[in-house]
Amino acid sequence: MRSFLVRVVATTLLAGSLAACGKSAPKGPPAAVGLFTSASDCASTNKATLDECKKAIDGALAAHEKTSKVYISERLCDQQAGPGRCEKFGDEKFRARLAAFLVTFSKPVTGEPLYAPKKTDVVGYVTANNAKTYLTIDETLIVTPAAKQIAYSFASTKGRR
Repeated sequence: MRSFLVRVVATTLLAGSLAACGKSAPKGPPAAVGLFTSASDCASTNKATLDECKKAIDGALAAHEKTSKVYISERLCDQQAGPGRCEKFGDEKFRARLAAFLVTFSKPVTGEPLYAPKKTDVVGYVTANNAKTYLTIDETLIVTPAAKQIAYSFASTKGRR
């Protein structure tokens, strides 16, 4: 009888531990995310300190320097990024001009470089590889007036969305 009870308890414990396998503790709400033009623009939301925003934006700048695609001519850059959306750097090299920053108010606060979209009917920003577009009308994002103003400056007056 005792060995039967030991097996029942062991089986129950094993089943309970397997049922919990792969499950994590419940997470809180997702971190706030926003579109910003500078560290002070980011800090103006009071979601992070100026220092935290500076570190996030420094990280985004480093990512821009490290991962942005380099073109040998302005013409090639304009073809890929859109006219007027490129910058010259180094010895006759070109890349898409950094337009804004995506800041996630997690611990630590993180930043990602954003660029003007090639399509002029989009009021927002795109990631370096154009994998994601962030629209200024997205109500899940914090979008400062400065970030909206720059996004509108890249969009045409027709078909804005």
